[in-house]
Amino acid sequence: MNMKKIHAIVIAGIISLICMQEKAFSSEVYFTPDEIKEKILGEINTCSESIDIAAINITSVDIVNALVRAKERGVKIRIVIDRKRFFSKGILSKHCKENGFTVRILIQKGVMRNNYAIFDSQLLVTGSYLWYEKTSRFNCENGIFINEMPVLMKYQKEFDRLFHKGIVPSLKEQGYLTEESGKKDEAEAEVAEKESAEGKVIASEYGIKIIENAEGCIDMNFEEFDKIFGMISDLSDTQKENLWKKCEGKRVRWRGKVKYIGWTIVYGWIMTITHGDTSVEVSLNPEHKENFADVKYGDIATYTGCLGSRVTKVYPYKLTDGNVIRTEDDAPEPLTYEELTADPYTTTLCQGPGKQYIIETLTDMEGIFCKESRFSEEQKKEKWEKFEGKYLSWMGKIIYKRLDANDGLRFGFEQGEDGQCKLELRIKKARIDELSRFNEGDMVIYQGKLTKRWGLDIPYIIEDGDILTLFGRNQ
Repeated sequence: MNMKKIHAIVIAGIISLICMQEKAFSSEVYFTPDEIKEKILGEINTCSESIDIAAINITSVDIVNALVRAKERGVKIRIVIDRKRFFSKGILSKHCKENGFTVRILIQKGVMRNNYAIFDSQLLVTGSYLWYEKTSRFNCENGIFINEMPVLMKYQKEFDRLFHKGIVPSLKEQGYLTEESGKKDEAEAEVAEKESAEGKVIASEYGIKIIENAEGCIDMNFEEFDKIFGMISDLSDTQKENLWKKCEGKRVRWRGKVKYIGWTIVYGWIMTITHGDTSVEVSLNPEHKENFADVKYGDIATYTGCLGSRVTKVYPYKLTDGNVIRTEDDAPEPLTYEELTADPYTTTLCQGPGKQYIIETLTDMEGIFCKESRFSEEQKKEKWEKFEGKYLSWMGKIIYKRLDANDGLRFGFEQGEDGQCKLELRIKKARIDELSRFNEGDMVIYQGKLTKRWGLDIPYIIEDGDILTLFGRNQ
């Protein structure tokens, strides 16, 4: 082979390599708003898996409608947006609520000026072009579309960081989005910066100041919060209620021990967290299932949620729209002397100081207190002292339902195959209206406080009663 042929082959190889590289990693740049918008719409319409967007705001009707159609095709859409722009009125907030876009808002000093999107993790668009409805076609803009993997990976990493840093917006009082004037934007940005630095005062009464921090959460750990609203608070119920009305619906971020996590027929995903003698019931948002899928009993969890109802002597704090931020494995601690010598018939449960649940079943108790029991009446009285006033949580079938002016709503339960009514559950007044929907034949989980052991047909009277879950309904 002569030298000319060798040179020709080498040159052809170099040209081929350059062409392959250009094909593998290429960039396109546009400078007119119409061209940029058309290219963005084209990429949204051809996406098949995911779209990640970090922007100051999105008010373009064409772009939002294209995102809605992509969502309907099954494309996963995540958006990180500036806080003040999102809470103004407009089309994006409407579609976030109606079409399930996954949105995070950034609460920070200054303004979030990022303006880029990643399509199917394969193409990046960035530049000066704003995704606004009123972006003038006469503006001098730029939009660059890049599929170079090293650059894409850096942008994707930054987007994921911002997304996990942001918070889930509340859409309760939002309407539709409009373009804000420049002066109003600057004024709101100054207010946002001031609020971010100092925190927003939610309530200031009775010598107590409750502040919402820059992350959108009440700036208190659980222990501080419980000193205001819990069983050990020095405030009256009226004072607690006045403060609670201003805190209800606000987000908290706490850390505690997982007592229970699971899915229920009635309430969906539920997690119970213990903080000493008090517990928090968190209704988990299934959209965040990947965050709590691996959570297990005994873990130490940092979690968030919106305040739903405050603690009482019976009920725990309840949070809605819950999420788990992170978990830590917690090795079991050695039992203390007090735990080793505690009453073996009871186990403490978490609604506040002094509340205890028995671990025995009805069958266990019948073995002690029934007529055929080997224990004498004096021995039964002595043993009953260990149960009286304690709480139980059992499952049973309703065999009667009665409502009258004196005793309120009462349910009789059948626990054995003989059909005999073995206990009567007397519902607390606050729950009568809600629990009236249960009827004879329903299989439920119920709880209440043991108060009396008397009679032949109804050996046990359960006061302060409640029904937690329906397991089966008589057809």
